[in-house]
Amino acid sequence: MIDLPPQSKFKTPVREKTPDAAEGSLSGVFKAIVYITAVLVVSFLLSYIIITRANDVFAFVKSDTEVEVTIPEDTTVAKLSKILGDADVIRYPSLFRLYARLKGEDGKDAEGNSVFIPGTYTVSPMKNYMQLLSLFQKQSRREVVWVTIPEGSTVEDIITLLTETYGISDRASFVKAINEYDYGLDFVEGLAGPPVRHYRLEGYLFPDTYQFYTDSSAETVIYRMLQNFRNKLRYIGDDYGAARLSELGMTLDEVVTLASMVEKEVKYAVDYENVASVFHNRLNNTADFPRLDSDATTVYAIWMATGKRPETLGAAELAFDDPYNTRAARGLPPGAIANPGYEALYCAFYPAKTNYYYFVADSTGYNLYARTAAGHAQNVASVREDTQ
Repeated sequence: MIDLPPQSKFKTPVREKTPDAAEGSLSGVFKAIVYITAVLVVSFLLSYIIITRANDVFAFVKSDTEVEVTIPEDTTVAKLSKILGDADVIRYPSLFRLYARLKGEDGKDAEGNSVFIPGTYTVSPMKNYMQLLSLFQKQSRREVVWVTIPEGSTVEDIITLLTETYGISDRASFVKAINEYDYGLDFVEGLAGPPVRHYRLEGYLFPDTYQFYTDSSAETVIYRMLQNFRNKLRYIGDDYGAARLSELGMTLDEVVTLASMVEKEVKYAVDYENVASVFHNRLNNTADFPRLDSDATTVYAIWMATGKRPETLGAAELAFDDPYNTRAARGLPPGAIANPGYEALYCAFYPAKTNYYYFVADSTGYNLYARTAAGHAQNVASVREDTQ
C-alpha cells in the first residue's frame, strides 16, 4: 500500500491583496470617473456653444421685443454687426461678420458703395442673420413674365417683342447675342452671319411660350430658345435627323430654311405637307423649275434690305435683286426667313408625296395646287374672281 501525503499539502495557496494592488484598482476607477466627467463637461460646453450660436444665427428662440437701430451713411458689414450687437439684436457680432462673408455679402454694390440704406429701423431680434442682412437693403424682386412667340416670327419680330413689350435687355444686346455669341451647340457651329445672312440664328429661335425674368441677359434668352429647338428636333430623329437629311441630300440648315418658307406661306395646318412638297419637287427638278418663287422670301428680302415690309408685291418687287428673293434668285435663300414651328419643321423633313409644282392661296387662306403652269393659271384666275 502506498502512503499518500496529507491532503492539506495539495491546497492552492490563497493570495491576499496587498495594499498596493488595492490602491491601483481605486486609482483606475477614479481615472475613469474623471475621464467620463471631463467628456460630459466638454460635450455640454460644446453643445451649449453650438446651440447658443445657432440660435443667434437662425433665431430659433429669441426675445420678441422690438428695438430701434440707426444705420448711418456708408455702413459696412462690420459697422452693422456692431450696431446690432450694441442693440442686443444679435449676441455674436464676429459670427455675424463670418456669416456675411460666407454668404458673399460684403455690404457693397458693383461701384463699391454701401448697399445699406441710412435711416432708423424697428428691428426684432427674432429675425435671423440672413433677414437682418437684407432688412437694411433696397428690396428688389425679379419680375417674371410669360412670353409667347408665334410660329413664323422673324428675328426682328422677336427682338421687338422682347425689348419693347416685355422690357427684356435691349436691341443691340440681342443682335450681338444672335450674330456673335458662342453657345457651344453643334448645330449652331458653322452658321454664317452677316453679310451672308441677315441674322445668323434666324430659323433656330423656336416659337413657344417661355418664362423669363425681365432682367435676363440676351444670351440667356436666346440660349433657351436654341435648347428648345434642339429638344424638338429630337422628335424628328437622332443626331438632328441625320438619317433623313442623308435621304433628302440636304443639310439641316437647308431644311430649316425650307421650313421657314413653308411656315410663312401657310395659314392652316392642313397645307403644311403639300406646300413643303411643292418646294421639294422644285428643288429636285431645277431644270424645269430653277426658282422656288416664294412671295414670302420676296417680302423678307425687301424688308431686310430697306427696313420696310412691303404691303403688296408688284413687278418691281418680284424682280428685287437680292439672294433672299427666290422670285429672282435660284434655289434656296442664304438662310431662313422666319422661325418655323414644329409642324412646318416636320413637314420640311417629311413632305407629302405629290406631283405639285404650284400653289396659290384662295380668299379663305387655304391653298390651291397644280401640277402644270396651265392648271396654276386657272387657280389664280379662280382666286381673282372670288376676290372681286
